[in-house]
Amino acid sequence: MRFLIPSVILSAAFVFFVLDSSGQQASPPKASTPAPAAAAPATPDPAVAMWASVKKELTGPGWHDFFELKMRDRVLPDPETGVEHFKGVVVSSRPKARPSELILAMTDGKTPEVRLTLRDARQNLVPLTKPVPEGSGIEFYGIPYDFTQDPFMVSFEVKMLQTPSADSLLIVRNDPPGKKKK
Repeated sequence: MRFLIPSVILSAAFVFFVLDSSGQQASPPKASTPAPAAAAPATPDPAVAMWASVKKELTGPGWHDFFELKMRDRVLPDPETGVEHFKGVVVSSRPKARPSELILAMTDGKTPEVRLTLRDARQNLVPLTKPVPEGSGIEFYGIPYDFTQDPFMVSFEVKMLQTPSADSLLIVRNDPPGKKKK
């Protein structure tokens, strides 16, 4: 049996790792391959569709205004849209042993498109306690702070509420996105 467990508490983003029933990190999910052209059309994943829309805007003629006015310094994806997380595949991480930066492919499972920088409330880099294997599936939300069109790369800051402990990556998330505090 496999469980999807949040690995760390984050205020502006989070990352999931898959654990098996013994609590050990399971083999990472591999990037899905596109369906053959002859296959029946499937309902698109809202997170994938939203990323495609964002990428289309960022590769179009009004990319600068779109990033500055609709993305920079805002939590994305916006929970009001019904999409709580973007989904990507780890292409690389730095440093390898205890990464504080993850590079993700969002579209094809191999082309880098997103950089996640893990920081605490004081803007210090916060490394994870374990390596994140390439090909691992990641779900996240965060705050975009930079964008380059060539090569295409959106940089997100991921705010960590606490440093992951050395003995466990499992920290229960207290405030899921989309839930309004009363």
